[in-house]
Amino acid sequence: MKNHPVLLLAGAVAASAAFAQAPTVRDSAGVRIVENTSRATAPVLFTLGTTARFDIGGLEQNPDDEFNSRQRNLRGAWLSNGGVAVIDGVRIHYFDKTGKRLRIVGRQGKGPEEFSDISTICRTRGDTIIVTDGNPGRMAVVSGSGAAVRTFLQDSLGSPPFDGCLDDGTVLFRPYSWRTPRSPSTARLTRRRLDGTIVNLIGDFDPGVLDYATGVVPTVAARGQRVYWGDPRTSEVRIFSVTGKLLSIIRSADVGGVLSSEDAERLFRSTFAPNTPPAIAQMRVDRMRSFLHASTWPTYREFHVDPNGRIWIEDYARTHPSADGWTLFDAQGRLVGRLVLPAPKQGERPLLVIGFGVDEMFVRRADENGAAHLTVYPIVRAAP
Repeated sequence: MKNHPVLLLAGAVAASAAFAQAPTVRDSAGVRIVENTSRATAPVLFTLGTTARFDIGGLEQNPDDEFNSRQRNLRGAWLSNGGVAVIDGVRIHYFDKTGKRLRIVGRQGKGPEEFSDISTICRTRGDTIIVTDGNPGRMAVVSGSGAAVRTFLQDSLGSPPFDGCLDDGTVLFRPYSWRTPRSPSTARLTRRRLDGTIVNLIGDFDPGVLDYATGVVPTVAARGQRVYWGDPRTSEVRIFSVTGKLLSIIRSADVGGVLSSEDAERLFRSTFAPNTPPAIAQMRVDRMRSFLHASTWPTYREFHVDPNGRIWIEDYARTHPSADGWTLFDAQGRLVGRLVLPAPKQGERPLLVIGFGVDEMFVRRADENGAAHLTVYPIVRAAP
């Protein structure tokens, strides 16, 4: 997210210090370990402002210009001039800082500026955009103006995650399909140049098995000159240098608790429509039950890193619909406070959080017409 003027947090750290015991900080063989109290003990210090700072999408005069509301990977990357580049299936939309559409690049195909299924986007040095085209299994490097620079094929080392670009012109890669439903595997994270060649290995990580019950996966992110890895089976977020050196471990005193077989079956059934014929539903449940799955609840769902290196960690919701809670940790790993988005009303789609700025949240939402929007809301101090 772009670094917009700061509206909050001037006294947030000081205010949060009164709510709980200060974190324990220690050094272990050169690694800084920060132990915090549970996220659930933190006060709700923040809320979303009611007036959007930036909004794009909705119904257009030309329907061909509209975002595809069924596109699961509708995301954006901020450009240095305050504009944004948005992926939409086989296209990249460019907007200026006022939300005015400048151009649309891309169409169905396999040429230099053609795509089949864009799944991720991130921005690196010089407003260069990196996108993953999942169907042909290739990466595309695109300039800030939308011109194709180069493409190269993916290999066994995979592709960048969302927020996978570093600010030195290199990109973090993780395996494209890094987990199996029956046996443990290894996730190898590498740092690459924009021609696909490897700069160095960040490390080999244990991502666990493909869990059909909880559906969570480890979070991998890059920000500035740091790489972040977090496994929801634990309460940890680990921070590495771009050379792969472990710098710090941030923990909170959160425990997932036992996930019962009844819980697992309820979660299995939540993955398909309630009107699925009983025989087909049972077949699907039996198949998912035959795979390995978590025996404990995740301690969180995912996290995002803002431009100042602060980490926003999302609660794992055990039932739906429910409120969406996020907890802020400062750049030193200390717990600050919480932001809670209300549960969606009946028939209303929840906000999908796709990133954080210094004092703002970037979300995907649907309007009353069902049209997709990407919207930025300010984060402000909550009322007492």
